[in-house]
Amino acid sequence: YLINATGYYCVDAASTHDFTARADWTNAHGQLPAGEYPKVHVYAVLMGAYILIALVWAFMSWRVWSEVLPVQNRLFALVCLMAVDMGLNFGFWQHYNAHGAPSLAYSVALVVVDAGRNSLSFFMLLVVALGWGVVRPSLGKAMIRCTLLAGAHFGAGCLYGAGIVFRDPHDAGPLGLVYVVPLSFTMTLFYVWTLSAIIATTHMLIDRQQSYKLAMYNRLWRLLMLSLILLFVYFVLNVMYTVFYSRPELADRTWKWRWFWTDGWLNLEYFAVLATILFWWRPTTQNYRFGLEELAGDEEEAMQRDQ
Repeated sequence: YLINATGYYCVDAASTHDFTARADWTNAHGQLPAGEYPKVHVYAVLMGAYILIALVWAFMSWRVWSEVLPVQNRLFALVCLMAVDMGLNFGFWQHYNAHGAPSLAYSVALVVVDAGRNSLSFFMLLVVALGWGVVRPSLGKAMIRCTLLAGAHFGAGCLYGAGIVFRDPHDAGPLGLVYVVPLSFTMTLFYVWTLSAIIATTHMLIDRQQSYKLAMYNRLWRLLMLSLILLFVYFVLNVMYTVFYSRPELADRTWKWRWFWTDGWLNLEYFAVLATILFWWRPTTQNYRFGLEELAGDEEEAMQRDQ
């Protein structure tokens, strides 16, 4: 049956006897469902954007190599990992579009890399909130706890990803909690610890009368609050969309934008938040403003006073 107009089409059949039938859909772009095809372009653009940011960051670091902070090097590693992650997602959907089925190898790689990028993202946000390299020269035992939490989150992320890839999505039951609860627990710990760390670091900077760094952390606090509000809005809208999508009239009008709810919103919000943080913490010729030598008063005395 030749279709000349883009739209939402359904196949219906009726018979007085049991029968088996198969409907094959062939799209102009390939084997990927039309509602999923925009993901190919989305991940290609995001991959290019992260590669561009990584190149710019590498050039800026090279200009002030002797003054680059450890936290800035870790942020560069995160950007590189994000470029790899977006590249794998792009390859996954390209392979799906060419062969009509998802690749197991790509799926497993994405489970590991997605868990790694999420863990590293939360880890970097936490150590930045704790003031590592900017307010405190070392986090001491707190760094060990941050690393352990990141490792636990990575394991929970791999478990959750494996549940999505290998578990039947229609298999409802308490077993699904095994995949969700550990990730929810570690994510909650990260959020609570990060927000409390920003508050503590802000109080420390007020005590030291460091207006430049204080302004940075105040901006970071507002950015995180905005991201949490957007996440809440996304959750509410996504629940509403999922509930009402089963209605044919809504599916007919919104199938072209379904990718935005499944992959678009969260990836674009993540990119915007990370790009903003990278802009604030970028290596520049004024990198000395982040330096610990700018601390007012004795470092050990100030840190003891804030404990």
